[in-house]
Order: sequence, then structure tokens, then C-alpha cells
Amino acid sequence: MFILTARSTETSLQIAGSRMSEAVLLVILTVALYAAVWTIWPTLTAGSGGNDALFLADGARRIALGQLPHRDFSLPTGVEPYLGYLAGGWLLPAAPAYIGAHLVGFLLIAPLVIAAGATFERRIELWIFLLVVALAALFPFNTTQPNFYGISFIASYNRLASAFSIAALAWIFRSSETGGACVKGVLLAYALLFAFFLKIVLVGVALAPALVLALCNPVWRRAVLIGAGLSIGALAGVEAASGGLVSGYIADIRAMSAINSASAPYFFASFIFRTFALQCVLAALIAWRLLDVVGEIRRSGAALTSRGACAALSVPLAMAAAFAALVFSESQGTEGLEFSSAAGLVFAPALGGRRPGGLRMAVLVAAATLSAGALAINAFENGTAVLLKRKGPAAPVVWVERFLPHTAVPAAMLGRAEATAAIWTQGAGLLKDLSGDGRDQINRSDVELYLAQWKIVDDAIRAIGTDAASLGPVVTLANVDLFGLALGAEPAKGVKIVHDVGRTIAPLGFDQARAYLAGARTVFAPTCAMAEAPGPELMSRWFAEALAADFTPRRLNPCWTMHVRK
Repeated sequence: MFILTARSTETSLQIAGSRMSEAVLLVILTVALYAAVWTIWPTLTAGSGGNDALFLADGARRIALGQLPHRDFSLPTGVEPYLGYLAGGWLLPAAPAYIGAHLVGFLLIAPLVIAAGATFERRIELWIFLLVVALAALFPFNTTQPNFYGISFIASYNRLASAFSIAALAWIFRSSETGGACVKGVLLAYALLFAFFLKIVLVGVALAPALVLALCNPVWRRAVLIGAGLSIGALAGVEAASGGLVSGYIADIRAMSAINSASAPYFFASFIFRTFALQCVLAALIAWRLLDVVGEIRRSGAALTSRGACAALSVPLAMAAAFAALVFSESQGTEGLEFSSAAGLVFAPALGGRRPGGLRMAVLVAAATLSAGALAINAFENGTAVLLKRKGPAAPVVWVERFLPHTAVPAAMLGRAEATAAIWTQGAGLLKDLSGDGRDQINRSDVELYLAQWKIVDDAIRAIGTDAASLGPVVTLANVDLFGLALGAEPAKGVKIVHDVGRTIAPLGFDQARAYLAGARTVFAPTCAMAEAPGPELMSRWFAEALAADFTPRRLNPCWTMHVRK
């Protein structure tokens, strides 16, 4: 019996070593292929939500200039997306930094991908797993944009969050009964730190199931203690070395939570509504597995409170904890890959039971189709639309290059953007007369809106007639710092890099507005609704008195006025 067990263990180790080698090779090949494609064809076709790429670029340039995230400027997420954008420009200098950032994100979750990959017994399962994670992390497409096919700049960090969740949960549940505590603890610490610096709500995705497993599994108990100790030590080191990055991040989270507290229930409820079918399927599978375990324990005659029963119950309970954490984390982000992150649970062997029968297999296939299948279909549709130039041939545009280098714009999108810009610059007075403040004339979901905003800013820049250095620290009272980015001007400290009324910023009084602009020498304020930050009210109105008191205005065009400090 001992010989058979030893041989079985040796065979399992050989398979694990072989799969780990294959996983490493597949990751290397994926990275090499991705880098080669974007180096040979480095042009990015303009898609939707371009301003989301710009605030990543703004954060990256601020860091490159020596500003400290969360202290010198406020972020709506952790620092990873901005460091990733900065590193992406270095890693793939010939390609768009936005694309390089996707590659950096994939490389950062590669340790978890490889650790999970080593647990697959069949090669085809490993390949499918690698494909799903690569689609989520590398492909610049979202699954939440109806009636649009093409590149999506919106919330790329949410796509990386989904890829992380898939990799982390696959590793946790596939290695729940194998491996040593030290290796588990180091990988758990890595997962927790990555989640913390990407989006803090992701911490629960890795921590919740690990804590449940630790209740009855001594290996996981030691792993959690090691992981928690390493994470806390690393955060303390970052805080001391940076002079306040971690504490500044926590302060930003508190400020954002206070602003978003009223809308959080809506986001949660709308996410439940949109993904209700997949949630029902997953909940049914987890409950099914839990009932199976309870039945096995009772048939064995053991008490449900015994150590063995606790260990058996901990796996489906950990899956329930992971499911709850996934729902919470995904519901607090807009756009992205919806509930594709649930594919991490589909890769857990325990979800389908030991011998899934016809009905359970059908439910398991439904879960895989609704999570990973939706991701694959969407990637195919959007990728094909880009390759076939669904919106027509694309060409570089000088004023677009100001904001996002290596970007080509289809003629149809360019025509609509220029027409919209002309309407607002040539007919702004009429639009205001028609709708009071012009807000009724804005369609925030219009794919070309950001291009029209860039065009108006480019026209205003031509009227400035001075070099960027003479402007001093700059603030743009819009969604992102459009003027600072386009001019390469010095960014003012103490501001938010994303202005979204009701989500990242709340109404300010006179003294608050004055303090907010304290670090600026030049402020660019919108004077037409199209250039305003998104949200239920006009943000520029909060700053009118402060600008009048401390700055001298200069009208650049009907949509923009430059204010220079007196």
C-alpha cells in the first residue's frame, strides 16, 4: 500500500512539474506573440471612452515627474493601473502605452496563472484556462457595451481585475488540498498585495475563501498567517519608503466611499439584475456541492462538527465566500467584463462534484458558457470588427495624436466628432437658449463624444499662443486634465485626476474650491456643456467665484476659458 501511495504521489508530482513547465512556456509564448503583433502593427483604432485612457496617462506622467500617488494627486483606484501604463510605455516603446499596460498586467498575474496551471491534469484544460485569462487581461474589449464593436478604453483596470479573479480563484481551489504552507502563504501575500494596489475591493476575492479554508485546514491556516504577515510587512515598508502612499490610498478610499455611498446600492442592484442568470446557476452548483458533502458526512456516521467534516465542508463554504466577494467587487465597478470573473469558480474541481451526472454537467456547462463563453464570444466579435474595419478605414489625425499617440480614427467617427465640435463652437449660444444650460443636448454614451471634446481643446490650444512652461502648474476642470496632457504642461498638485460628479468629486463651496485650485497657476474652465465633467450637475459652477477672485480670464473659444492667477 505504501509503495502504491508513493508511486501515486511521484506520478502526481511529475504531472504537476510537467504542467508547470507547460504553463511557463505558454505564458512566455503569449507574451512574445502579443508583443510582436503590437510592435509590427502599432496603430490603435479609436474606440469608445478615450478619456479613460487619458487619466491613466495623466497618472503615469505625474509619477514620472516625481509626484506621489494618493498624496500629490487623488486616484479613483489603486496605483497599479498608472504604474502599469508607465511601465507599458517602457516595455513596448514602439506600441501604444495603453497596450503595453495590458501586457504589464498579464505579467503581474502570471505567477498565479502558472501556479494554477500546475494543478491541471489534462493539457486541454490548461490551454483553455490560459486562453480565458489571456482574453480577460490582454484583449482591449469590454462585454458591457451594447451596439458597439471595437477597442474599449473604458475601465481597463476592471478587465485586469476580472483576469486576476479568475487566476486567483482557480489557484486557491485547485490547490486547496495540495502544496505546502510556505508556498501558499507567499502566493497568497502576492495576490493580496496585487489586489490591494489594483482595487481594494479585490482583496476579499482572495482573502475570503482563504479564511474559510483556514478554519479547518492547518496548511491553509499557516498559509493565511504567512500571507497576512508578509502583506502587512510589505505595506508597512511601502508606507515608510514612500512617505505616505498607503495612508494616502486609504484616505482616498474613504473620500470616494463617502461620495459614492448613496449610489453603491444602485450599482449592486443593477449588477444583480444584469447577471442574475449566471448568479443563479453558480449558487445552485455551490449549494448542490454543499448538500453532497453533508450527505457524505452523514453516511459515514461522523458528526458535522468533527474535524474531518469541517475540512470537507470548508471547500463549498469557501466557494460561497468567494462567490459573495466576487459579486461585491464586480458590482462596485462600471463597465468591464461583467461577471466573467466567475470563470475562476468554474475551474474549481469541487464545483461539479466528483462525478457530475447529466443534469449537473448541464448546469456546469451553463455556468462556463455564461462566464467564460461570453468573454470568448465578445473577444471574437470585437476582434473581427476591428480587423475587418467595420467603421471604415482609419487614419492618423494630428490633434488626436496630441492626446493618444499611435491612434488612428475611422473616417465616420472623425466626421461625427468634427461635426459635433463645430455645433458646440459655432452654435453654443443657440444650444444654451434651447435647453437652459445645454445639458439636454449631450449624449454621454455617444462613442464620438470624447473625440469632439479633444477637437475643441485642440482648437483652444491654438489660441493660447504661448509655450507650456509659461503656464505653470495647470488644472483642467473637466473629466480629465485635457490641456495639461495635450500641452505637456506641469500638472498642479492636490487635485483629482478624474472628475466625475457624484462619483469621484462632490460639490464644493467657495473656500473648498479656492483650496482645490491653490496649487494651480493656470486653470482651464469649460463654458459649454459638452466639455463639462460627467455627472448630474455642472462642476464648473462650483469654481466660478474662486476663479473670479483669484484669476484673470481669457476666452479661448466658445467652450473654453483660460484663467491665469492674478
